[in-house]
Amino acid sequence: MILNRGSAFILLYFLISSTNAREIGAKLNTQIELLPSCSINNKVVENNATNLNLGTVDFGENTTSFNGILEASLVDGGNSGLQIECVGISTLKITFGSGNNDSNVPASFSQNYYHALSNGRDFIAYNLLYGLSKQVIKANDIFILNDMNTKKNIDIFGQATHDGSRISNGEYTDIVPITIEF
Repeated sequence: MILNRGSAFILLYFLISSTNAREIGAKLNTQIELLPSCSINNKVVENNATNLNLGTVDFGENTTSFNGILEASLVDGGNSGLQIECVGISTLKITFGSGNNDSNVPASFSQNYYHALSNGRDFIAYNLLYGLSKQVIKANDIFILNDMNTKKNIDIFGQATHDGSRISNGEYTDIVPITIEF
């Protein structure tokens, strides 16, 4: 979900003076304040836009008994990560929410992994990672970005893990909401 906090302000000032009993003079002063806007993945974001797809972390195909760690990057239309530019805005706040399957992280991984992929039957533990340092993102983690007048590339990665125990075939998915406030 994307939130844009701000509004356009238009001030109209009317000055009416009586110059003569039969004539009325009017002077109109206008002031228009244009507020800054943001572009996310090269798309201008409208005020309070919601349900935007910010991309996919695709771990590819693997066996139902894979053992180890899979890594992938967030990709949207060929771009890696999120590209954000907000002309006229100095600070931006990004909040990562809870995934749909967070309460079902397999117990053997629940100390170090905070999200789960599911095919509706089985679960695979995974984490989202932020930045080139690959900082683990937990539910409701907040990141503040400054100097948004230049385009920033926010690198997001995924890291899935499994212990080799058999799981059922299928497409494993999860949805994590991201709120961007500017």
